[in-house]
Amino acid sequence: MQRIGLCAAVAGTAVMLALGTTTSAYAASGTFVYTLPTGQLATLENPVTGKCYNVTGIKNTLNKTDAYALLYAERSCAGTHAVELDPHAQHYEAEFKSVKFID
Repeated sequence: MQRIGLCAAVAGTAVMLALGTTTSAYAASGTFVYTLPTGQLATLENPVTGKCYNVTGIKNTLNKTDAYALLYAERSCAGTHAVELDPHAQHYEAEFKSVKFID
């Protein structure tokens, strides 16, 4: 009987470890609106957090998502982010070449 209890405990621990170490992609809810160098507006809808988006933006940028937007001066989110844009916040003089969303 003790052996069955031990097996159940080991199996339960294995399941908890497996579930505890899995991660799922989280999409920020909302729209990120930025201005292209041409002056046109562009958007990212429900961007995935942790993913780097290589997009070039200038001037007016609006983060209408529920996540923080980290704006980078370099492509591929290289280096330290230049601007951290809060959820539902706007920046009027942003210049960036990539963006990453975090919660």
